[in-house]
Amino acid sequence: MDFRFDIIYEYRWMFFYGALTTLGLTVVATAGGSVLGLLLALARLIHLEKAGAPMRALAWVLRKVSLLYVTLFRGTPLFVQIVIWSYVWFPFFVHPTDGLLINGDEAVEIRRSYGALMPVRLP
Repeated sequence: MDFRFDIIYEYRWMFFYGALTTLGLTVVATAGGSVLGLLLALARLIHLEKAGAPMRALAWVLRKVSLLYVTLFRGTPLFVQIVIWSYVWFPFFVHPTDGLLINGDEAVEIRRSYGALMPVRLP
């Protein structure tokens, strides 16, 4: 069995685009996770003894939401989180007929426009 470098060379721009997309998503996810982690850590430290009742209530709610978030995500394995996102939340937001973020017609248009941006040359 012979490895065909000519195929890789022919589609080098796809590999390059995929690598850049992966790096971009990694940077965005790392920055977003850092900001979310900082905000949740600060929310767990909020104690407003001298503030008014509405601010104390808001601080209590933020502490409890932060505690719930950290407990849920630290208590479940990554694979379980991936399964929950892919089979529970993703169909809820992206559905062929009545998705909250995108429906079937919009998905077709996005795919069609993506194909126009990145034409695939068939041999």
